[in-house]
Amino acid sequence: MNKTISLYISLYSIALWIGFFGCINTGFFSGDLKGVKVSLNNYELFVIAIIYQFIIFLSFLIFLIVTRYKFTLGKYCVEIVNFKFSILLFVVLIMHIAFVSYTGVGKVFGGNTNIFSPIFSITAPSAIFFFYYLIVRENAGKIFFINVLLFVLLELLKGWSGFLLTIFMFEIYFYIKRNSSSRLLKIPFLFSITLPFILLLSGGFLYKHIYILKNDIRGISVVSDNLEYIDAVEMLSDRLTNFSTAAGVYSRYDSVVDIAKLQNEYAEIKGFFRPLVPNFIMENKSFSALNNSAMLAFFPDYRDDSSVDLGFVMYYYVLFESRVSDAFLSLFLSFFLCVVLSVIFKVLSKNNQNINLLIFIMIFSLLYTSSNEMVFARGNIIILFYIPMLFLFGIARVKIKSVAIK
Repeated sequence: MNKTISLYISLYSIALWIGFFGCINTGFFSGDLKGVKVSLNNYELFVIAIIYQFIIFLSFLIFLIVTRYKFTLGKYCVEIVNFKFSILLFVVLIMHIAFVSYTGVGKVFGGNTNIFSPIFSITAPSAIFFFYYLIVRENAGKIFFINVLLFVLLELLKGWSGFLLTIFMFEIYFYIKRNSSSRLLKIPFLFSITLPFILLLSGGFLYKHIYILKNDIRGISVVSDNLEYIDAVEMLSDRLTNFSTAAGVYSRYDSVVDIAKLQNEYAEIKGFFRPLVPNFIMENKSFSALNNSAMLAFFPDYRDDSSVDLGFVMYYYVLFESRVSDAFLSLFLSFFLCVVLSVIFKVLSKNNQNINLLIFIMIFSLLYTSSNEMVFARGNIIILFYIPMLFLFGIARVKIKSVAIK
């Protein structure tokens, strides 16, 4: 487990420092702020990089605290039937692929709506899929691999690609688990330095084609000949760090705060409910939460259906200055949901060690993105809507723990 997490942390850390040195060498921000001139001095950039490096390490410390506890139902436990779980997910994935293909609802920058959108929104397979993956992978049958292919197809149809890194990390984790005694895994600095650099450099070849494909799905034309290998590596590195965005927001802090003050007083809390509540109940969904409004300080015509990752520090640094009540409520909601979902994951999995990896990614995402809407409402919290289905279809059932008699 720790080797996989070390790889994950190192990958993001290396990307952070590549972003830092890139800003110094070119004088421009990268990623979402590509083309924006850096107005901070090197010392300020360095301090921001150090703070965000600390946040990356902090995610692991919080993970250790959360996962040191086991949660049970006393003399009862939840048992999950893997085959039935696979069948349910197969049906859900087929339905979602058909819905997205026919209606276009759910595609990035799509903007299409449908009367059945709320149903497909609260049954989005993304959150339950990763839980399913970690539970079923070690005893996987053919239908598991079919489900993986269907999930990849669904997410690509929507114009997403970030899920591929999560699946890759899962496979690294299971490989290490199966080959724990391998001499290869004992190579010094393999997971902290060597493998992260190999992944970044080799990932450029794959990311070039993924980038072209996902943008084509989003309706954005990218000419393959204009995208060099080094450009793909740079874009992949930019996807793995929020440094430029955080530093850019700090450089225009006053403007970002002023724009945030113009938004709805409780935009962050309302944003959390935006993907979960139907339009006929929540009629106004056009407001901008901080992960969107921050970009208006750089691009006044920035799309209202886009978002950026500010990171925990800059997110709340701006939010506490612009909307104090919203900041406190958002912070409480983040803590509450993180604890509740960790307990649910552990209880449903009977404290399966594999699920700890999902908990780490949730904690890391919370500190990296910080928007409850993006981390929870469009992700992990959807598992709450699946729990009744798991019990209804006999996939999950409560049993009395068996006691070994000596």
